[in-house]
Amino acid sequence: VRITSDREKQLEMYKKFAAEVEKDRPALFTYAPNFIYVMPKRVKGVELRAVSIPSERFLGIHRWYLETDRVWRAFLSNETLPSSEDNF
Repeated sequence: VRITSDREKQLEMYKKFAAEVEKDRPALFTYAPNFIYVMPKRVKGVELRAVSIPSERFLGIHRWYLETDRVWRAFLSNETLPSSEDNF
C-alpha cells in the first residue's frame, strides 16, 4: 500500500488486504459458561473449586458425608474400627 501514491491503487490494495484478512480470520472464543451448583447444608466435606467441565464437580465426592457421630474407642467393636485402608 505504501509503495504507491496513487489513491486508486492504494484503495485496491487495501481491499485485497481486507479480503485476505477476512478469509483467514483468527477465532477468539469469548464464551465461558459459569457452572453453579447448590448443595444442601447437611452435605459436608464438599469443596467445589473452579470447574472446567461439569463432571469435575464430583472429583472429591469420596469426601462428602451427611452426618457423623463421635464414639469413644472403648465402645467400638472390631468390625467398626477404622482400618488403615480407610485413609485415602
